[in-house]
Amino acid sequence: MDAEVSTFIEEVKSGNTDSSDQLKMKLAELLSISDSQVKSMVDKIISGLQSGKQAVISAINLTDDDSMFRLESNLINLPLDEIDRIDKMISDQDSLPINVYLVVTSENVNRSGLRIDKVASADDLINDPDNYLEFITKWISEKAEQITENKSQAKNEKK
Repeated sequence: MDAEVSTFIEEVKSGNTDSSDQLKMKLAELLSISDSQVKSMVDKIISGLQSGKQAVISAINLTDDDSMFRLESNLINLPLDEIDRIDKMISDQDSLPINVYLVVTSENVNRSGLRIDKVASADDLINDPDNYLEFITKWISEKAEQITENKSQAKNEKK
């Protein structure tokens, strides 16, 4: 599945993305998130892509932390909320394949406050979603653990 770059950029800039909070959880709950919980996020991405949307975001809304976990479709490995940077980097391209990425933003995930990793191409995820559930679930759990540990360490350093 490819997207025309100029159309993709225009769609995202105009706010024409398919975005929703699929889950509401606490940070500690992410440490033991299950494949079945993640499946709702994957299903949201797939249904959005199959309905013709190119930019789809399925997020976990944390009720006790300002970290943000998202599964999103994009053309490159930058969060969709950085569409101006994306535009500068790929505006000279005609079309690019749509991929699905895991994104976490948190001051406690790493020094940059951002971690983004490719899950699969949109086509591969649509054709075999169950193949990616374990990877996505483990990734979310690991990043939640990293955030929790870094928050704890920062709190101890202040003492």
